[in-house]
This record gives sequence, C-alpha cells and structure tokens, in this order.
Amino acid sequence: ILNVLEFNADRKRMSVVIRNPEGKIVLYTKGADTLIMERLAKGQKTVEATKKILEDFATEGLRTLCCAMKKVDESYWKEWNVRFQKAATSLSNRQAMLDAAAEEIETDMTLVGTT
Repeated sequence: ILNVLEFNADRKRMSVVIRNPEGKIVLYTKGADTLIMERLAKGQKTVEATKKILEDFATEGLRTLCCAMKKVDESYWKEWNVRFQKAATSLSNRQAMLDAAAEEIETDMTLVGTT
C-alpha cells in the first residue's frame, strides 16, 4: 500500500493507492454511489445498467456503495505523492489539503461494481 486516502463525512469515500504484484500502481476507491459515479471516466458501458440496479436497491431501502479503480502512471504518482505527503504532514489546513490531493487523483476511474 502506497497511500491511504481516508474516509470522512465530506468526501463520503476512501481510497488506497497500491503497487500490484506486476509493479503497476493502481488506485481503488469505494464510496457513496453518486460521488463515485461523477468521478468515472466517460463512455463506460456498464454505468447505465449499474445506475438502474442502484435505483432498485434504493427502492428496497438498501444502502449502497460503488467501487472503482484507475491505473496510475508511475511518473504522475511520484509528482502527486509529493503533494499528498506535503498535505499529510502540514500543520495548518491539513484536511483541506488532503481532500484537494484526493480530488486530484480520484478522477477518470473505471467502475468495478456496487454493493
């Protein structure tokens, strides 16, 4: 695990950045369905069907989460990680800086599924 982007009530999601066994860096995110949906890459075929399933679950009174992932380029991660580490060690405005770093990387994700 390279980074943990912790859950908070404002973000309504959490993420981890990992290096997989093949050496590739991957971001995995889980969180509130509406917030994950707006951070997905465009043109995914499963999104509309998933929205219908989420509607059905909500009608039954079930709470739902979505899971998404994104492959992260090594050079991008290195640059982003500098900003993330600066935010994580900041003595002032720490949470806002961490949230901004999370917003930056949690974009253009691929929908993995819903629970």
